[in-house]
Amino acid sequence: SKAIEINQRYVAAYNDLEFALKASQLTNQKSPTVLDTLAAAYAELGNFEEAVNAENKALTFSEFVQRSGNEARQRLQLYTEGKPYREK
Repeated sequence: SKAIEINQRYVAAYNDLEFALKASQLTNQKSPTVLDTLAAAYAELGNFEEAVNAENKALTFSEFVQRSGNEARQRLQLYTEGKPYREK
């Protein structure tokens, strides 16, 4: 919270605090990590259509796919089944 008070455009702070929608807006939806978090937030709220859309957009970034593709596809499967992602 303090980081956001100091710099309202500090994307990582928004993402860390799950203000993923704001972080997504600040990055013009060009950060796959933020989109991935946004997808999880949508799913947590029961908005699985938007969760699927955000995760699919994250999966269009090749560096994200190389780094996190398998896990992201697993989360995408959960969202398509109407289930939220929960860290274990």
